[in-house]
Amino acid sequence: LRTFYVRLLLFRTFYVRVILLRTFYVRLLLFRTFYVRVNLLRTFFVRVVLLRTFHVRVILLRTFYVRVLLLRTFYVRVLLLRTFYVRVPGIALEEPSPVV
Repeated sequence: LRTFYVRLLLFRTFYVRVILLRTFYVRLLLFRTFYVRVNLLRTFFVRVVLLRTFHVRVILLRTFYVRVLLLRTFYVRVLLLRTFYVRVPGIALEEPSPVV
């Protein structure tokens, strides 16, 4: 009877150790999933920052394009003024050029 009781105690301690190992394994898995979530959040934030920089680049390109358009309209106005001054000799500030 005594050896049976000792065996029972040994089995219980073994069972307790198995349960502790299982809980440790579960905690390890939970930590891994938490770590994966943290990495996913980091990649999400990196994507947000990249999107913001892309958005800033798009805005800079748009402002550059607007400046180019303004320069083109200014150039067209200058050309129109030049042709107007060349075509009307009475108002012209310079001599009309032979090549128009």
